[in-house]
Amino acid sequence: MFCSQVAHAAAKLREEAEMSQLAKERADAEAKKLEAAAALEREIAEAAEKGITLQICGYGKKPRKPNQSSLKSHKRRHFRMHPKGIGIVCVRPGGLPPGTYIQDYLGELYSPWRWYERQDAIKKREPNKELPDFFNITLERPAEDARGHDVLFVEAAHRCTFASRLSHSCAPNCQTVGVAVADQSGSSHEPLTKLSIAQYTTRHIAHGEELCWNYSCVTESEKEYRAAICLCSSTTCKGAFLDYAGSSAFTAVMNTRHNFLDRNALLLRACSEPLTTSDRTRLTAAGIKSCALTMPGERDPQTGGRVEAPAWLIKWAALTLEYVEMEKALLPGELFLFIIVNWQFD
Repeated sequence: MFCSQVAHAAAKLREEAEMSQLAKERADAEAKKLEAAAALEREIAEAAEKGITLQICGYGKKPRKPNQSSLKSHKRRHFRMHPKGIGIVCVRPGGLPPGTYIQDYLGELYSPWRWYERQDAIKKREPNKELPDFFNITLERPAEDARGHDVLFVEAAHRCTFASRLSHSCAPNCQTVGVAVADQSGSSHEPLTKLSIAQYTTRHIAHGEELCWNYSCVTESEKEYRAAICLCSSTTCKGAFLDYAGSSAFTAVMNTRHNFLDRNALLLRACSEPLTTSDRTRLTAAGIKSCALTMPGERDPQTGGRVEAPAWLIKWAALTLEYVEMEKALLPGELFLFIIVNWQFD
């Protein structure tokens, strides 16, 4: 009884801490809005030089009343993108040719664990919110990099460029591209790479045409999927700007080959079996290298290099990757079988 009371109190303290952290983040967000307003003015000027216009007339917003000296500029720059609200259109007379650089996708950076912790706190704070904000994007380190694959989340809701304000379209005319540049100014312990996300046009964009890109978002929540109604109006519109991955068909292999007992068996094997050369070879081939296999924030006091994760953890990653490779080979057949079994005739 005493232990359960202690556990309950500890859980309540953790929840209060999460709520306190969320309240602090919201206060910071309000301050960032003021900062973002000033940044937006700079982005409008920068976009105008490239023949791109940031639209600020959306639901619940009225156009700013211009003075006589800026009336012409105001009419040229601001349009209502009904029914979507906010959008970006091309105002360059000749349009934009394919392959034109638009802007870098900038924002606040979060590690995966911190990002999902933040999302869980937001869901507890706003349980009735149907859809989350879609200003975030993943920044991926390419698997071919010397340090291997890695992922960061870019939150562009407050500190951002106008690149995050492009609307979704199922037939986009822009795309995001991960850019990796070797950084020669790094330390001698390990090679460094500067990563960024850039937006480019994929085809010619005519004067007055809206710039759009595919959000490429996936959700396992049917409620979110049904609420994500797409308004792109393209002939190839899918009806939603989210892809649904919650079907039981996607877990067919996992349910039989990677259930609760299987996962615990892998953990037991990782703690009892030695780490082999073949394990490291499998991880390296998949791009899982030092970025994923070192301890965050820890450095060797003698060499200054990163401290490698415990051997059992690396072994567990290799065993899990072995299952992933098996699932990749078996899942297409399971999906095909699912379609046949659930086929309905008129």
